[in-house]
Amino acid sequence: MSTNAESSSSKHAFGVPCWLEVSVTNVPAAKTFYESIFNWKFRPANEAFPAEDRAIFINSSNPTMGGTLVKASEVEGGQTPGPKNSVVVFVHVDDVDDTLTKIKAAGGSVEMAKITVGGHTELAKYKDLDGNIGGVLKWLM
Repeated sequence: MSTNAESSSSKHAFGVPCWLEVSVTNVPAAKTFYESIFNWKFRPANEAFPAEDRAIFINSSNPTMGGTLVKASEVEGGQTPGPKNSVVVFVHVDDVDDTLTKIKAAGGSVEMAKITVGGHTELAKYKDLDGNIGGVLKWLM
C-alpha cells in the first residue's frame, strides 16, 4: 500500500482532497448559486439522485475533484450522515479501512463506517481530535 503522494491509481493521488459534500436546505437554489459564482457544471438528475435531494458536480478543469450538494435532511439521517450547514472535505486514500484504523490510533474516531456507493466509490467519515468531521474516499474505477 502506498502512503505517499504516489497512489496506486495514476488518476488520484494519495492524501489529496478529491470530493466536497455541501449540506444545503434547497438543492436547486444552491445549484443555481454555485453555477453562477464558480461555473460549476452539474450532472443531470436521475432516479438515484433526484434534483430536489442531490446535485453532483465534477470540476471540468480538474476531473479528480468534484462533489455533491446534498439536502440537509438527507445529511442528517441519509446515506452519508453529518451535521447540517457543513462542508465535508474528502481526502483520497489507497485503503479506507486502513486509514480509519490509523485515525482511531491517532485519537480520532469513526463518524460513519465505510460504505460503498454505486460500486464506484468507498467512503467513510471521521472526527479529528477537535471534533471536526472529515472524510476519506477511494475511487474504485
